[in-house]
Amino acid sequence: MKKLLTAISLILAAVILASCALSENDSLSADTKPEEGATYGYTNETASPSSYSEYRTAATDFSLEMLRNAYDGKDTVIPTAGLYSSLSLLNNIASGTTQLELKTLLGKKASATAINEGNGYFVSRLEAIKTKKASVKLDNNIFFEENTPVSGSVLRTNVSYYNHGLFKLNFSDSSSLDKANGYISEKSGGKAKELLSALSGNMTLSGTTVISDSWLGCFDESGSDMLTGTEYLLKGKSCKGFIKDFKGTPCKFVALLPDKDVSDLLKALNSESYSEIIESMNIFKTADVSIAPFKLESCEDYSGLVKKSGVSEIFGDGSFSGLTFRKTASTGAVAQYCSVNINAAGVNTSDKVKAKSKKQEAETKLSFDRPYVFFIIDNESNIPIISGIKG
Repeated sequence: MKKLLTAISLILAAVILASCALSENDSLSADTKPEEGATYGYTNETASPSSYSEYRTAATDFSLEMLRNAYDGKDTVIPTAGLYSSLSLLNNIASGTTQLELKTLLGKKASATAINEGNGYFVSRLEAIKTKKASVKLDNNIFFEENTPVSGSVLRTNVSYYNHGLFKLNFSDSSSLDKANGYISEKSGGKAKELLSALSGNMTLSGTTVISDSWLGCFDESGSDMLTGTEYLLKGKSCKGFIKDFKGTPCKFVALLPDKDVSDLLKALNSESYSEIIESMNIFKTADVSIAPFKLESCEDYSGLVKKSGVSEIFGDGSFSGLTFRKTASTGAVAQYCSVNINAAGVNTSDKVKAKSKKQEAETKLSFDRPYVFFIIDNESNIPIISGIKG
């Protein structure tokens, strides 16, 4: 009898879990085919799209604008690439002045095609280059209220360039929030368990950025509270910094120490000045670096930051021609999750890689003992994946 009761309990638990899980019936893109010849997924033989420079400039400027608008004197971390991807798909749904606001923030000089193609290549390349112990995963979703009809063209654009999860849910049913958060948690490997506090408006956006990798050569802990190493030097008009490679993913860590105040550095940074700093790296120029390990986590709704950055109509009666039979709609949350744990081994890992032989004698010493800007960037385009400020 005891075994029978245990078996019944397990069955009931499985039924309850299944009822709280998203299914194929909830997915809007399950049977959608990509646009013929229009998918820019990455393989080892794939070249970047011809318009990739437009995307690179736009995505970089967006990341810097978000960081500038978010900084309030405290430690800050933003999954800027995930947020850019989330709003970029929404741009394909919007129209009129609503789309104009999004377009201004996402990049005035970048066409929708350049952004779509660039996103497809950028995200798939990040996720494709990995090892058993190192990976980058950007996952984005839009949860639509079940009576909000999405056009076929939007679904095709999504499977061609974004691969976001698009789901229809009954927002008035409390179990729908559990389904959404359960799906987000599963896709993030259990990192983001309750990202959404509610499903609201006609559509709610979510995203997670999960990175784990070792340094190509680990920092030296030296028995102190600081990490030390001889790293490649970066120089800008208002800062100095360093750049450090990861081992298993196409990513690098960048830290920039301002000559004066961090706010002055943020004002000076745009895609052009940022690129000049990254490109200042010279294998013959190094710095003896001292930096404290740190952990920052973000699990929040970025609606306020998006509004502050000039996009407000999506949160009211916005214009969305990508929603058939409904030309106005509202967006609820624009929620994103990321975590950055920088230590002697790498980011979000304890798997140390033995340091290589010491680089040549350093040109200068850099002690990151006051507020500085940091990024985790893609090593091909230099686009920031995660952007932050550490005090």
